[in-house]
Amino acid sequence: MNRMTLEQAQKEEKKRSWKENVPMFFFLVIGLGSAFGIFMGLEYLQVETFSTDNSLVTTPNISFLDFFMVILIGVFLIPTFLEFIFINSFKRTVKQYLKIFLPIAIFTIGVLFLSFYSYTDITEKTITYDPFWFGEKQVYAWGDIEWVVIDEASDRSKDFDYYLYFKDDTTLDIWGSTRMHIDELKLVDDRIREMGIPKEVNVPPNEMEIKEGYGREDKEIYQMIEQVIRD
Repeated sequence: MNRMTLEQAQKEEKKRSWKENVPMFFFLVIGLGSAFGIFMGLEYLQVETFSTDNSLVTTPNISFLDFFMVILIGVFLIPTFLEFIFINSFKRTVKQYLKIFLPIAIFTIGVLFLSFYSYTDITEKTITYDPFWFGEKQVYAWGDIEWVVIDEASDRSKDFDYYLYFKDDTTLDIWGSTRMHIDELKLVDDRIREMGIPKEVNVPPNEMEIKEGYGREDKEIYQMIEQVIRD
């Protein structure tokens, strides 16, 4: 009887490892793509559900859990589900797998539910803000805005924050804490200028970074940003 040498055993182990890792790579790609697709679909449904005929802008609010949800769905839930269905290298039974999968899936669905109902809708007459956590939906008239402030970005993915200060001391960042696009922010900014609402720049954005980021690629976006950040 031929015995496998150490070198042969190592080669066989590498082959098995390679055969397992290649499918997991594809599962990971599918998972991340699906996670981003879920959030894009959720955003589309939010806009379709909460926007009205009078809406200037309807946009989802950003939650600190968004990035975590993408990782959880894209790296864990979908890849491990595909691995269990097609490979099941850990030889788990359905019951064993569900004990791990279901609690995380329920938590994820709960967070997505909260995310769906967290949005900002700006119409010709009102500004509606529905927070991520359970809380009272806030509806303001344009006349409730005391002033607007451009300030230093609290999120690295943004170049600045755009705060609305209301008469009841509520502050709402409609740029840094939402997924609003620059053309949408410009619509709001134009409205604020038309109404003569006071606007000031507390910490000016880094114009060099803005110019390098947008000026060369899209001059139209750069011009819109330049207008918005002016007091």
